[in-house]
Amino acid sequence: MKYGFILILALALGFPVTGCREGVPESDGVEEKAERDEDMIGLPLSEAEKLATKRGLLSRVTMLDGKPQAATRDYLPHRVNFVVKEGRVLGVSRG
Repeated sequence: MKYGFILILALALGFPVTGCREGVPESDGVEEKAERDEDMIGLPLSEAEKLATKRGLLSRVTMLDGKPQAATRDYLPHRVNFVVKEGRVLGVSRG
């Protein structure tokens, strides 16, 4: 009985440790995608939005001609935030 309890305890503790990385990618690709986000800087807003959509990203404008725009505070790694001045993207961030 004593060894049965130890075996069950070992399996209970060992399973999550050995099985937790199975099927998890080494990188979620957020850093790689963030580097490409810089490609959107300088584009007209409409083209930057099209590029974001093509890459499977959500997009929103968080600053327009120096004025903050209404935005939720939730963080979504697959969403880009645009800072826009005179119709062109000046900055891009994730969230």
